[in-house]
Amino acid sequence: MKGKIKQLKDSYGFISMQDSKDWIWFGFRGIVNIDEFTEGNEVEFEMTDGQNGKKAAKNVKLIKSQIQAQSQSQSQAHNIQFATQTVDTPNDIKSLCSFEKDGKRPHNDLFSAYAQKIANTLAKADGQKNSSTQLRKFYDQVVRYYDDVRFQPSIADREETLSRLMPYILKLESTVFQAYEKSKIDANFKSFIDASMAQLRAKPDFETLKIFKTLFEAVLGFYKTK
Repeated sequence: MKGKIKQLKDSYGFISMQDSKDWIWFGFRGIVNIDEFTEGNEVEFEMTDGQNGKKAAKNVKLIKSQIQAQSQSQSQAHNIQFATQTVDTPNDIKSLCSFEKDGKRPHNDLFSAYAQKIANTLAKADGQKNSSTQLRKFYDQVVRYYDDVRFQPSIADREETLSRLMPYILKLESTVFQAYEKSKIDANFKSFIDASMAQLRAKPDFETLKIFKTLFEAVLGFYKTK
């Protein structure tokens, strides 16, 4: 049978059904996910005999589609809160730049919540550091190398081109360092590039370059112009 949770108490609750004015009592005992129950949830249950000749519900379960909807809603709320925050140190930026999470590469939030948090952090730099024009120059360099590799006619040509260009791609690290020394960018942007280059060194393939380019693109998309 199906119904809606009408009321929840300390150790029991009541279910209402569309075709009945009576509320059906149920106890929390044996319900492992009772913390997920809220008033208004749709549930499935079996009817049984309760005390004083009244009916009661047993084997009460949330309908699966509702569990998924609640989980998605909670996840979205968490991502919004996470993305609108900033971090405090370059080491925090490095942790945000990890392309892999829970065995997935790239992980689901890398180009959304994580990219937005990186962008928000870069935008709070002092003075003229991390200007959108300066960051765009570095991004354009990455895109040029990425396109040189991407438009090769075969996988073998792509691998050969990437191998040949990799030293120049990794040189971005020193170029950014020079900009840092001249106070054109801050330590957080330098950390973003350093962390990305470290992952390219560890796995110098086209997929890693693509992830880096896409993350950089996403960060610029979220970046508030200075």
